[in-house]
Amino acid sequence: SSSTSSENSWSSLDENDEPSEIPFWFGKEDSDHICCVVKHYFVELKLEAEVTKCLRRPKPFIGRVARSIATPTISDPRFTTLDRVDIYGRDSVSYTHLRAHETGRN
Repeated sequence: SSSTSSENSWSSLDENDEPSEIPFWFGKEDSDHICCVVKHYFVELKLEAEVTKCLRRPKPFIGRVARSIATPTISDPRFTTLDRVDIYGRDSVSYTHLRAHETGRN
């Protein structure tokens, strides 16, 4: 499987929020929040168009989103994360090929 990555900045607070305050949920995201983040990147990186174009090559999928806190600046003191999105290619393997391999028949 192949892998590429993309980095994006994600600001979670409004302009009126306290500068550099880490939200209570950071590092403790629930499954709904994680699904929302993955779906956001799936749309943002236009992966759906890639998936539909893939007839013979591996279909891309988001394998990992790693978040780190970006250092606030004077011009933008809001809490912001720097997200690394790893995209992998999913190979389809036929079940009959796997069974033949398991039994030693090719």
